[in-house]
Amino acid sequence: MLNRVQRELSSVHPLSLYRKQRRSTTTSINYTPGAGNNRRQSQAANGFVTIASGTTGADSNTGGNKRLKKIISEVKERREIRERKKSDLQDMEGSDADVTVYFTDPEFILTKNYQEKLKVYNFLNSPQSFWARSYHILVFCLVFAGLIVTVFSNIGKFASSAWKFIYLFEKFIIIWFSFEFILRLWSSSCKQQYEGWRGKINYMSVPAHVLDVIIIVSSILIVIPIHTRNGSEVFAVSAFRGFHRFFSVLQIVTLNRQLKPWKVLSSVIYDQREQLLIIFYIEFIVLCLLGYISYIVEKDDNEQFDNIAEAMWWSVVTLATVGYGDRVPVTWLGKLIASVFTVLGVALFALPAGIIGAGLALKVEEEERNRQRKKKKAAAATLIQCAWRLYKSSIKYNETSRFFAHKPTDIYKFYYFETIEKKFICLTKFFIAKQKFVDLLRPLDIKSIIESYKYGQLDVMSRVGHMQTTIDTIGTRVGLNENTIQTSQSLLNQKIDNIDSLITDIETKLDKQMAIIDRLSAHPVFDQRF
Repeated sequence: MLNRVQRELSSVHPLSLYRKQRRSTTTSINYTPGAGNNRRQSQAANGFVTIASGTTGADSNTGGNKRLKKIISEVKERREIRERKKSDLQDMEGSDADVTVYFTDPEFILTKNYQEKLKVYNFLNSPQSFWARSYHILVFCLVFAGLIVTVFSNIGKFASSAWKFIYLFEKFIIIWFSFEFILRLWSSSCKQQYEGWRGKINYMSVPAHVLDVIIIVSSILIVIPIHTRNGSEVFAVSAFRGFHRFFSVLQIVTLNRQLKPWKVLSSVIYDQREQLLIIFYIEFIVLCLLGYISYIVEKDDNEQFDNIAEAMWWSVVTLATVGYGDRVPVTWLGKLIASVFTVLGVALFALPAGIIGAGLALKVEEEERNRQRKKKKAAAATLIQCAWRLYKSSIKYNETSRFFAHKPTDIYKFYYFETIEKKFICLTKFFIAKQKFVDLLRPLDIKSIIESYKYGQLDVMSRVGHMQTTIDTIGTRVGLNENTIQTSQSLLNQKIDNIDSLITDIETKLDKQMAIIDRLSAHPVFDQRF
């Protein structure tokens, strides 16, 4: 029991728990001699502890038990807080919205409205479930339906019925949007920067929330005297409301993809700024050239080109392929110049669209790759963590099985089976993380497959080239070795020939010596003294 309390206290900052009881409470194991002490020592040996003050006796033991229960209750309470925060963060995992800053104060988290506010805030601002997404899409469809009905309000046979429906529909939409805005404002206090009156002011200063207020106020101003309004005013309010809701739904739908349309488009234009500047510069030169030439050619025969400004306006309309027809050239040379520059203008003015489209496609593909790369990194980190935990649990399991196998008491059996359960859980989490990581390594579309094959082919070709280089190097070395061997062989043959000649000379000399010995042996010479 003491070990578990110490583990819990070590994870929840024990100084905050002991600060109030530091002066009057001490932790000790009572070693008073006697029969009672033997019982206490046996309890301490089984993992129990007695927390007592400086005095002894039954009252002090009772007070120590109460303090122990109080500490244990505080530990359990903090554990519940930690698990609750962990579950909340797991629910928010995968969301890229700015909704991850929550209170860390336990007293605030334990309030009865915190969970309700958090659920409502996630439902309205960062929907992850099917029902939350369906709600936002349904609201957009209703607003779009109201916009369509507003179009029929100017048609004669549908005017009366359409205005009645619009009046009721606008009331319903105002009540709905007002109630939703109140819920958003109420649930925003689950974020620390939106708590209190100052936080509510910060919440109202967000541009999207300012647009919500403007839409609600404008809808109320339109509905109150709706019978005196015309269809254009109602249509303008409905269109503004529909566009705002559409972009809100679009942001929610693309929340997990980290793809914000305006940010992506601006980044594409910024990346392609040099090419676009070159194209715009050429277009401006062509525009000025066409305006000046048309003015020079048409000023004497055409009153519509009496100044350069009129000619410039005509050149803009012509190159943009709009063709209002208010000004046209009348001379054959002016018509020829207009025809040539019109074809040239179509080619030039179509270039920026192609550049921006290609850049946008590349940017979207890059964003998708970054998203997949982040997922792979997260899955790899999870896999490494699970593998390490499995390794540690296996070590602990082996140590426990070796140490406690011969002690069949209840406490050791419980600890033994507890380690088995932990190892099984770690093993299961490891296999799940491994499967997720393997799934993320698989290509998602045909482009990824082709790209992987392309990179694989390039890798194979590079390896083949390296092998060919190695083989050529080995062949060169073998050729050098063959030349060395041939040279050594020739030198060896020369040495052998020299040795043969020496042996022949030695044999000749030996033959001569043997002949002399034979002659001496055949005709012995005696000394006269003998």
